[in-house]
Amino acid sequence: MVLGVQTNNLLKSFISEDIGKKDITTKSTPNPPAKAYIKAEQRCMVAGTKHAKKLFQIRGAKARILVKDGMWAGPKQKILEINSRAHPILEAERTALNLLSHLSAIATTTYEYASILKKHGSKARICATRKTIPGLRALEKEAVIVGGGLPHRMGLYDMALIKDNHLRLFGNDISHSIESVRAGLGKKRLEVEVSKAKDAIEAAKANADIVMLDNMRIDQMKKAINQLKEMKLRKSIIIEVSGRVTKKRLKALAQLDADWISTSKIITCSGSCEFSLDIHKIRAKGRYLKAP
Repeated sequence: MVLGVQTNNLLKSFISEDIGKKDITTKSTPNPPAKAYIKAEQRCMVAGTKHAKKLFQIRGAKARILVKDGMWAGPKQKILEINSRAHPILEAERTALNLLSHLSAIATTTYEYASILKKHGSKARICATRKTIPGLRALEKEAVIVGGGLPHRMGLYDMALIKDNHLRLFGNDISHSIESVRAGLGKKRLEVEVSKAKDAIEAAKANADIVMLDNMRIDQMKKAINQLKEMKLRKSIIIEVSGRVTKKRLKALAQLDADWISTSKIITCSGSCEFSLDIHKIRAKGRYLKAP
């Protein structure tokens, strides 16, 4: 995943977006040394803690992670401890809470989807898609990994995916499209999106690495996979299932011999997990006092 300088710059831009030239409320507020905690307000799988910690550090505060990414937190459980003068805490508060809320919801939802597959005996992995919020993709896909899912491709640059609109430009000739795209691909993998069993077979015969069965009925996908097995093509490809992937439909999808089940819903429909920040202690004359 994207880390280091690129992520730091992204987090700095988040803070800058909120503060602008200055925090006009905090500027006129007392600034004693203080201790604060971020707490979960509901049960959730936590994600984004190191990014929340970094946001406070950017403003000059010291932060300590109490619940690591991938761990479950219950209501009122402390997630982060922040020690600083009051102003840096207030300046980073909302940005840190927003990011934790969003990323933890993605991790929690991903875990729920993956658990349903496992419960019904499937070895398929739940995967994210490119339906992400611009600028947040690396962090969102990192949260998917925390929840036990696969990030899939990060963008248009790390794997070829021949979709319906690409195929139209090739006159719907799957073999020709694979040959043409493969020529400039190097060692990167190539995937083809299909909606019919015969197209899945053609893609496999043309040496696609991954075949996506997209927006097909369960019986149609079973037929496609069975035909690939009969023709000794199944083991040479990764089979991805996509389209109309809901929690309710996962039980049926789990019965398919698929490797990946991809859905945008683990990111786009994950909602948010509630977190809060409270200043608990204010230091005066060398000792901490409880905040009023």
